[in-house]
Amino acid sequence: MPKRRDTRPHDAAQADQAADGQAAADTSHAARRGWRRFFRPATGADGAHAHRWLSDDVSSFYHSARDAWDSEIAFQKARARLAARLTARIAALGCLALTGLFFVAMALVVGAVLGLAQCVGPWWATAIVAGALALITLMAVGAARSQWRRLRHALFGTEG
Repeated sequence: MPKRRDTRPHDAAQADQAADGQAAADTSHAARRGWRRFFRPATGADGAHAHRWLSDDVSSFYHSARDAWDSEIAFQKARARLAARLTARIAALGCLALTGLFFVAMALVVGAVLGLAQCVGPWWATAIVAGALALITLMAVGAARSQWRRLRHALFGTEG
C-alpha cells in the first residue's frame, strides 16, 4: 500500500502556492480542492506565514469556551449572593412593617373601644369592637378559602 503524501505546506513558498490555488504537478484535483481550499496561511507580526492547525483551533476554542463558562458561573454566583442578601433584607423589613401594622391596628381597636365607651358603656363598646373584628376576620377567611379553591381548580382541576 503506497504511503499517503503529506499535502501540508512546509515553507512559505509552498504556502503561497497553496493559497493561490497553484499545486504541484503531482497532486491530484481532489487534494487541491481539499483542505487547501479552506486554508489560508495567516501572516505573523514579522510578515512570515504562520501555520494554523485544526488542533490549535480546537484547543483555542476549548479554552475560550472554558473561560466563558467560568465567567458565566462567577456571574451567576454573584447574582445569587445579591438575591440572597436582598431577600433577607426584604424579609426583615417586611417583618418590621407587619409589626408596625399590628401596633397601628391595636391602637385603632383601643381608640374605638375608648370612643364607644363614652356612648354605650365600656362592656358594650368592647363587644361591638370585638364583633366588628370577628366579622372582618370571617370575611377574610371566606375570601382566602375562595382563592384557595380557585388555585386548586387551576392547578389540579378539582373542585372543593
